[in-house]
Amino acid sequence: TERVEAEGQREALLQRERDARLKAEILERHVVALAVCSTREEIAHAVLDRIEEAFELTVTAVNLVEGGHIAVFAGRDANQEQVAAHQGVAVSADLPGPFAIAPNEPLLLNSSTDIEQRFPHLADVAAGYGIDTLLALPIRGLRRNALGALVVGRGGEHAFTLSDLALLHELAEKTGVSLDRAE
Repeated sequence: TERVEAEGQREALLQRERDARLKAEILERHVVALAVCSTREEIAHAVLDRIEEAFELTVTAVNLVEGGHIAVFAGRDANQEQVAAHQGVAVSADLPGPFAIAPNEPLLLNSSTDIEQRFPHLADVAAGYGIDTLLALPIRGLRRNALGALVVGRGGEHAFTLSDLALLHELAEKTGVSLDRAE
């Protein structure tokens, strides 16, 4: 039994090492991709590419502040009509991206019930995409001001691990620094 337990611990340690290596590789590719970006749109698409590479997500979007409004850049599988409907909404709009931007704080809803309670007008959209967990992270600039938000959704309750959340946070942080430099 001690041998089986030791083998299990060894396998868990190896898995954590593989996960850390993968995370480092994704972040390195993101930094390289950001280095050649010169516009806000290129930067938004660079982070969307990294996220879609690293995660199996139902929905991905970057919301960037432009004046008092939001420019939405959506991932590959987004419904373009829904994206268009949210294009140019006010920063104060009752949507996940603006909700993370205004207070400059992350928003994590871990169940379809949580989503429905916080955003009842989005419950059908979330259900249509199969989203049970919704995360909106502020994209902060060098002065820690919110330049936008990274919005991701996934099926299943509590669908993001601590490791997932840490990687998404780091991607958002690096994106914010690049956005600051592009302005």
